[in-house]
Amino acid sequence: VTAMLPAVVFPMLGVIPAKQVSKLYCNDSLVLVFSSFVMAAAIKKWGIDRKLALWVVDYVGPQPKGLMAAFMALTLGIGLFMPNTSTASVMIPLVTS
Repeated sequence: VTAMLPAVVFPMLGVIPAKQVSKLYCNDSLVLVFSSFVMAAAIKKWGIDRKLALWVVDYVGPQPKGLMAAFMALTLGIGLFMPNTSTASVMIPLVTS
């Protein structure tokens, strides 16, 4: 919350125009990281991570080699449609559940 204060306070006090402040806060890499964490939080909230993890365990069984191969394949499939940072942040709640 405090990190967003300059975005509001600086234009109000006339330190920096709002257009310059918004350029600093809307950097492409920042938006990518933030959106991937939002996506991971949504997956965790709706229980999709648990459903996918149970499906993987149900499909391949409890063998460590099979689990590793299945999670690697799932990461590959998700990584085809998302950037690597987003894939990693989505897979963390799935693997920990």
